[in-house]
Amino acid sequence: MLSPVCLSAQVGVFVAWLYHQGGQEVYFVLSDVKQQDSTSAHAALTLILQHFTEQHGDTPCIIVWSDGCSGQFKGSKAFMLHRRLAIEQGAALEWNYTPSGHGKGPHDGAGGRLKHALFNAMQRPDQPIMSTAAALAEYASAHLATPAGLYEPSEKHRERAVVQQHTYLVMTQADNDNVATSYQQSELESALLITSLPTGIRKWHHTKFAADRGAWHAQWAETACGCAACMGSQGGPCLNQGMRPPTHELQLFQGSQEEWEMWQLLRGAAMLSEHERVVERGRVTVPMLVRYLKVVGLPKSGSKAELMERAKEALLAERQAAVIAAPATRGLGKRQVQQRNILDL
Repeated sequence: MLSPVCLSAQVGVFVAWLYHQGGQEVYFVLSDVKQQDSTSAHAALTLILQHFTEQHGDTPCIIVWSDGCSGQFKGSKAFMLHRRLAIEQGAALEWNYTPSGHGKGPHDGAGGRLKHALFNAMQRPDQPIMSTAAALAEYASAHLATPAGLYEPSEKHRERAVVQQHTYLVMTQADNDNVATSYQQSELESALLITSLPTGIRKWHHTKFAADRGAWHAQWAETACGCAACMGSQGGPCLNQGMRPPTHELQLFQGSQEEWEMWQLLRGAAMLSEHERVVERGRVTVPMLVRYLKVVGLPKSGSKAELMERAKEALLAERQAAVIAAPATRGLGKRQVQQRNILDL
């Protein structure tokens, strides 16, 4: 179960309540990163799973429950990052979404209690000022790592506390930037990114990313199971396996491989607008093809398939010519290249 909480104007915390065969654990990822989006959520969850794997080993299946926030957990970018997380962990990832207004859980209580405990600590005159995530995490690890420090319960409550250890991690701006940079540079995964989600995504309450015969697939369903096994409070297979609704394949890229390759060629020739590079990523339209054919002086009439074939031949010819000309100026600076071109004239 996941929940982002804001501790102050400078520091935020990402709370995850983990259920596993060995018991329950609570992770707090404190960060100075200002934005709370799918990138920061992916970076925080990656840190948590890395720490958990170091302590307990690999897990074959990861089940996540969160709310349906489109900016963090639900949307085309989030789905791509979920798929990447499953591949990185080598495990099937099931991501379930609670209905609107029903996303509260024990993780929210833990986050609120941490916020209250830290505020109380900062009010003490003998306590140094703590304004960074690293300083807050250091204090919490030293004083709030057990139920006695965080909740101050009675002795009986301490004995039957389900979570005996709280783990505090720090996410830096570099961790967040690494996710953002890899998202922008990974062309292969961008080709699989959903370019336009089908309507009705708000009704989705279950997604699954898993490997099938070596290939990673994504599925979705309108309902998620809330049995004890699927909620994580006990292990074993789903108790409602026979009653679960069918899942649907999530098409990660609705165009063909040929269309994606054509889009890359057009982008390399600087023939795409910013809207076509970002919003219509991977999608080739007739106006794009006509615009390019007009520039190179080729016929602009015909079907989309004919226009693509004509444009592809011209683009590949341009690329081949550039490759042949490249060795003549390889290793030269910009001014040297300009001087060489003038001499050639």
